[in-house]
Amino acid sequence: MIWLDAEVVIQLHSRIIQRSGGLDGLRDRAALEAALAAPAKRIC
Repeated sequence: MIWLDAEVVIQLHSRIIQRSGGLDGLRDRAALEAALAAPAKRIC
């Protein structure tokens, strides 16, 4: 499996915002990291 880390997701989000418009930025990094870690916890 390929797991994305927070930095990659933030970069992807910024690219999408640049192309489609909207507000860039991150409100809660800890929540993002928890959401990214959740699937890995289910598998292990």
